[in-house]
Amino acid sequence: MLEIITVSLLVLIFLQEFFNRKERQKLVEALIARNLRELGDLETTRKFKPTKTKKVDDSAVPVSGLDDKTFDKYIKDTNELKEDDGGN
Repeated sequence: MLEIITVSLLVLIFLQEFFNRKERQKLVEALIARNLRELGDLETTRKFKPTKTKKVDDSAVPVSGLDDKTFDKYIKDTNELKEDDGGN
């Protein structure tokens, strides 16, 4: 019983510290921002993180001379690249 209480208190402390840290970061950014537009830009950049994308040069691969496996791999890589560009 004591272990359950101890673990639950540790989880509560962890969550409290986590949310306090996030709130403190927002407050500091609000104090530093010159106006509301700049504050909105900071929040937007925090939400959207850049993704790594592979650079595929379409002119580097002659599609007409490929065998089936290589062609399928090329199409798969191209489709993955398009999905990454669409992003959330």
